[in-house]
Formats: sequence, structure tokens, C-alpha cells
Amino acid sequence: MRVVFTCLLLIGIASISYSQMDRLYLIDNSHSIIDFKASHKGFGAVRGTFEQYNGTIYFDESNIEKTRATIVIEASSLSTRNEGRDGILTGKFFETNKFPSISFQSKKVVKKGEDYAIEGELKIRDKVQIIQIPFEVSTMPTTDQFNHKRIAFTGQFKVNRKDFELFYRGNEFWDSIVSDEIKLDFEIGAYVYDAIETIFPIRDKHISTRIMAIWEKDGLEAAKTSGKDILKSEPQNWNTSIARMWRMALKLAQSGELEKAITFCDLTIELYQDIEEAESISDMQVYKGIFQMEMGKKKEGKESIKKALEMYPMNSMAIELLR
Repeated sequence: MRVVFTCLLLIGIASISYSQMDRLYLIDNSHSIIDFKASHKGFGAVRGTFEQYNGTIYFDESNIEKTRATIVIEASSLSTRNEGRDGILTGKFFETNKFPSISFQSKKVVKKGEDYAIEGELKIRDKVQIIQIPFEVSTMPTTDQFNHKRIAFTGQFKVNRKDFELFYRGNEFWDSIVSDEIKLDFEIGAYVYDAIETIFPIRDKHISTRIMAIWEKDGLEAAKTSGKDILKSEPQNWNTSIARMWRMALKLAQSGELEKAITFCDLTIELYQDIEEAESISDMQVYKGIFQMEMGKKKEGKESIKKALEMYPMNSMAIELLR
């Protein structure tokens, strides 16, 4: 039996059924923008952008007021196209060595006439403020050429930087010429991934396909050995992207082979833990937890997701699942 879900039953929204899992979207950084602008007395405006972030959005076009969102931004990824200024912002204003992330977690959606705003907690440094962010669904759910389900949002809002203790530490003069009001605007693209129906261009041979073939023929240990050999001796001859590994795990789960999907997650973590960034390994750990919960192993699943958050504290999917 095919299991129809993209991510499993969210701990925080346990009323969602399997048939609703195609409404949980992952933010696509390559099709998203989060920009900010501050006035600089005597110098005009300073514009910048955040380049690294991840997030999840639950969206039902028939009931927009049920929308939920979690987004985590890597504060040190800000860019104003001026290296010196960026260093001051990250070092003196945000103090990213102490407070590496900016986060938003929604609480509810408010309808104002024909318009919507999402209300939630914005955390910058160690300060939290309840804010409302007006938004527009610029692209309703649609299917792209690879059979991914996609959606897009746009919006603008303002914050007072002093509400979050964002000031130029050690230099009152330069702090005084920066406006208190910061304007932010965003264009967010997000997608739902269906591993079974997704269409891939046939361009290469991927390690995940090789591992599965050997697993079926010669067993798990042989598959593990083959994976290690490829990554060590001939990575140039294979596509070794870890993204395709979690897609294979998801395909197994969506096909109903949950036990096998969990084992594949463990195998991937073992193979890639020394060569991939913590963010990617953390994602795989989240999927392992999701699959465990689908099997009814809620305690084990929650522990796996907690472990994912320890690996990468800015994993928005883990944060959403645990809240």
C-alpha cells in the first residue's frame, strides 16, 4: 500500500491526516529572497539580503487561515555587498558568535478584509517579539516540470531594531545614524516532494541506485561496502549527492517500506557523516524520526528528531516537529 505523505504527522498539528501531508511545503532557497533595508542618515538607504535559511510551511488553499510556518535564518549569511559593513553588522549588531540564528514561528493567521497576515514569534538575538506579517499567495499550488508541487508567497513588514537590542556596540555615534525602523520584504518559493512521481532527467548514475541494487542482490553489508568504496575511490565517476539519498529514503517510505527507509537513513548517515555538512546529515536524521513515528514508534522518532536538532540547531523541520 502506498503511504501518501511528504513529512509525517507533525507533533504540533496532530489533527493532520495522511491525505493532508501534500500540504507541507519546504522552502526552496534557490527560488526565494529575504531582503532588508535601513535608512542611513546622510548616506541614503542600505539594502541587504539573507542568503542562508530553511523553513517549512503548511498551506491549505481551501483554508488559508490554517497556514503555519517556521523559518530559521543564518544571521551570519547577511550581505550588503560591503564586506566591512557586513562584518560590523554580524559582529557588533547581531553578535552572531553568540546568537547565530534568526527565527520565526507562526501562531495563527489573521484575516483583514480580503487580506491575510501571519502572526507569530520573531526571535532575533535572545529577544522575542510577537509580530504580524501581511502576505499574499502569489502562486497558488501548481505542479512543475519535475512533478514537484510548488507555491509562492510575497510580503513586506517592518520591525524596530531596538526591540531586539540591535545596536552598534561600542560606537554610539555610528549607531545613532542608523534608522530604528528596518523594512523587510520577501518572496518565498516552496515545494512538496513526491519521490515516487518525481520525474528526473536521465543524466547520470547515482550512488543511491547502486546501493539499492546491491542491497537487493547481496545484502545490506555488501551495499554498505560498495557505498564506501565509491565515496573513497571513485566519487568522480558517480553522482554522490546526498539530496538524492534522502529522496531514495523518501521513495521507500512513500512506497510503504518504512523499515527499509529507516535503515537506508542510518546507512546514509554512516556513509556521509565525515564528508557532508551537518545540515544535510541533520535532514536525514529528521526523516529517520519521521519514518519511525509513522511506524508508531513515537518515542524513538522524537528522540531521532531531537538528535537532528543537536546536529544542526537551525533545522526548521526539526523545530517545527518538536514544538
